[in-house]
Parts: sequence; C-alpha cells; structure tokens
Amino acid sequence: MDSRDSKHEIFLTNVLRYQNRLFGYIYALIPNMAVVEDLVQETILVMWEKYDSFEEGTNFFAWAKKIAYFKVINYLEKSHNSEVYFSEEVIARIDSYSSVFERADHRFEALENCMQKLSAKDKELLKLKYVEDLTIKEVAERLSRPVQGMYKVMARIHSALEDCVRFNLMRAER
Repeated sequence: MDSRDSKHEIFLTNVLRYQNRLFGYIYALIPNMAVVEDLVQETILVMWEKYDSFEEGTNFFAWAKKIAYFKVINYLEKSHNSEVYFSEEVIARIDSYSSVFERADHRFEALENCMQKLSAKDKELLKLKYVEDLTIKEVAERLSRPVQGMYKVMARIHSALEDCVRFNLMRAER
C-alpha cells in the first residue's frame, strides 16, 4: 500500500469514527435534519480537500468541528430562508460549550477499552442486558440462574467497569 492509500484509509477511519458526533454538533447549531445532512457532507468534503493541512497526532474531531463551525456560519450568512436560526453570537456561545463532545469521547474510549478487558462471559451478560434489552430477571431466566445472583454479578461487572473507566480517565489527565 502506498502512502496515498494509507492517508486515504486513515482519513476514512477518522471520519467514520467521528461522523455521528460531527452530525450531533451541527444539529445542535442548526436543528434542521436536511440542512444538517448537507452540511455534514460539505464539511467532510472540505476536510478531505484540506486533509494535507491536518497534523497527524492532533485532535481530529476538534479540527473537523472547526471546519463544520465555519460551514454553519457560511450557511447562515447565505441562507435566505424564512426559518429562524441562531445568530452568530449564539452559535459561538454554543460552540464554546462543545468541549462536552470531547469529554464524552474520552469517556467512551475509556469504556471501550475497559469492555475489552472483560471476560467473554461478562460481555455476554452485558449483551443480553443492554443489546437485547432484557431485564435482569429475564437474563437470569434465560441462563437458568437465580435472580439475586444475577443482580450481584451485574453489580460486580458495573463496579469493575466504573473503576476501570475512572482509572483510565485519571491516567489520561496526567
């Protein structure tokens, strides 16, 4: 694989990783689904065009968010819709609070990391509970285990995940 293919692959990996968050960020600024979808696509196109200026190892989402911010401002300046949108000042203020997206990202990464450390058995229990949306009682019945015991097992898993996430976030802050 040549460097151009590698660059393309890294870009796509990052876009896929942050696309939903980018969508949420733009939607917070312009609550119109059709407009948001267009702005996300336009933002990704600009990101690809400017990808050579992106410095590897820096925050990809922060870079993407900045491009999206200017796309939103540009849209608002050119928009002659009768719909009411936020002023530039309000958008700037909302943008200043957008670090919540980045904090959520760190927490999600920490949780993913901790989930990988769980045993296959624990992962299966979490899948039954949260993916299949079963109650603890239903999980216990499906596995022919006592309900009280299942509550204890789930509490142990939750506690282990909480400790692991907290440890990872503290380590990342240093």
